[in-house]
Amino acid sequence: MKKWLHRIKKSILLATMLALLIAVPVLAYTYSASITVTESDSVGYEMLPIIVTVNNTYLRDHGYISTNGTDTRVLEASNVLHHMMADNKTLFCANISAGSQVNFDYTLGNSPLSSFPVIVGYGGYVTASDDSSIELGDNFSFEVNGWIDTDNGTNKNLIYKQNAFRLYVSENVSGNITAEIDFLLTTTENITSLITPAMLSHNGLADWHAANLTDSDVTNFGFHTDTAGVGSWMLIDFGNGNRQSLTGWRYYVRTNNVNALWDIQYSTDNSSWTTTYTGLDVFGTAGWHSATWSSTGSYRYWRSYKTDVAAIGDYHTELDVESGGKKIWLSTANMNSKRYKVKVSDNGTHVKLLVDSSEKDSAILSGSVNNSANNWVFLQNNVMPYADNITISVNGTQQLYFAPQAMILGTNLPDRAGSNNGVITWGSNPAGIAVSIGGLESTGITAPVSVEEPASPDYVSETPTVDLFTETTGEDIPMFYPFFKMASDVTGWPIQVFWITGAILMSMVAGTITLMYMHSMLIVGVVTGCIVAAFCSMDIIPWWTLYVWGFMAVCFIVYQRVVSV
Repeated sequence: MKKWLHRIKKSILLATMLALLIAVPVLAYTYSASITVTESDSVGYEMLPIIVTVNNTYLRDHGYISTNGTDTRVLEASNVLHHMMADNKTLFCANISAGSQVNFDYTLGNSPLSSFPVIVGYGGYVTASDDSSIELGDNFSFEVNGWIDTDNGTNKNLIYKQNAFRLYVSENVSGNITAEIDFLLTTTENITSLITPAMLSHNGLADWHAANLTDSDVTNFGFHTDTAGVGSWMLIDFGNGNRQSLTGWRYYVRTNNVNALWDIQYSTDNSSWTTTYTGLDVFGTAGWHSATWSSTGSYRYWRSYKTDVAAIGDYHTELDVESGGKKIWLSTANMNSKRYKVKVSDNGTHVKLLVDSSEKDSAILSGSVNNSANNWVFLQNNVMPYADNITISVNGTQQLYFAPQAMILGTNLPDRAGSNNGVITWGSNPAGIAVSIGGLESTGITAPVSVEEPASPDYVSETPTVDLFTETTGEDIPMFYPFFKMASDVTGWPIQVFWITGAILMSMVAGTITLMYMHSMLIVGVVTGCIVAAFCSMDIIPWWTLYVWGFMAVCFIVYQRVVSV
């Protein structure tokens, strides 16, 4: 019995040594590829989102990276950069000096990230469809975390829903971050006092006196329509950045002998017009004649448009308009370009703008955000190279959350809070930026790079010019492949881990059984050697391990001979 136990111990020892010999060099390596970015137009970029063409789907399907791709990193020297993966590209953010050439490393097989930041490339953006679940109402919060370029520019929108909500960097002043919100008021508000004579203009009206129309005196002449035919109009231009949500329009006429029929229209550009009310008729009686309607959003330009022919009559003497909505602006100034957490919240009466949890501006208001039918747009015009996450909450419940936990497939940006998935319009590298990537090379890495650890891999030696670790995923071994592939998909581990483990276990079992019945280390060496060679031929184990295995087998054979003498 003792002899059998001794033989089993020796066989297990030999098999274990062989297992360690195979497993240590094979399991302790990863891959990396060098990336080179060259700037040739003498233009420098701070935190440029760079796109590298990579077939990440192939890397995933062949076990080089995990199923979701979160075990990848992009490194610049010892710094771990913000990066995101898509099926056919890898994106990362880095500073690129004018006329420079910068080298990066794309490494595989690291410890998994919890999520990727959202990176859409230079000129890219994200859209999400209008949905009732993300209508802000009177209790909401919007939060975005990431690096913000605060240099002034046109339409640099962190988030934008026309006629509802906009968070943006100022077009004219660098360092200003502004929230612009269209509220529907609980009660309408007369805003005639906001109108100055310079805001008023006309086409085809007679005896025009703009100042008299808003002077609160109904006896002063404003204009008449004796010669004003179809297509004549009176227009209010509230000015750049001062859109209004009108819900009421009134004219005072001096006598019952005024002939005019008006439509009320709005426009964003003073070119294309939309009618919101039809048939404001001022004929028949002296005094006020009114038109009211539900809010259709905030616009800069409003006008009354004449739809009947000219007729002799008396004067329009006063104009009065009401707003069912109110636009507010919250802003903060002197913000340098860097990483921020920006939040806008409303609890029904108090609206706040916070930056890094510090309140920067606020307003007291009773109302709800306008229910606009427009879609949401995020990260426009390079305002945010990367966003760690984007969140919209309504009534205290998170309704939208962008922070992808896997590589992006196509253009779909998953919503982790619900069903409001985003659609990415990918950007492109700017002119003058050339990006190239080398082939994958194996690296003997002694420790993974963790999520928080800003360190490059600790290379055991120089990267070899010949890949010692060419390996297969085992599609041509039908007996075990379906099981190992399923295990790889479930765990997210590379499929090679399961092939190597299987090879180790088979060698250990065969060596143990052979020694128990044949009592010869020589025969054990031959049997296990054949098994190792077989797995080498299938690219499960590197061929060079045979040399070390042979040396170890000889040592054990000699040891058995010496002990038996």
